[in-house]
Amino acid sequence: MVVAVNEGATHYEMVYQGKVIAHHLKAQRHSVVMEPAHYHGLLKMAERTNCVDPPRFDPAFGQLGEVMVRDLAQYEAASQAGGVK
Repeated sequence: MVVAVNEGATHYEMVYQGKVIAHHLKAQRHSVVMEPAHYHGLLKMAERTNCVDPPRFDPAFGQLGEVMVRDLAQYEAASQAGGVK
């Protein structure tokens, strides 16, 4: 599937097969904007009765091995110290 992303002065348009499938206003640099409607039905967290650890292995990238999971506070501390450890 190929999706085209068109950038305007104030917004982005995502186009698939000639049809606009998403339209987003531009946000501040380095910010993340998520549209909850785009994820509707994908994650049903409220229906889960037991929490599981995040996946540590992706079958598509198995040759790369296990994913290391770290507390985000470590990255925050490293960024304030001027380097990543």
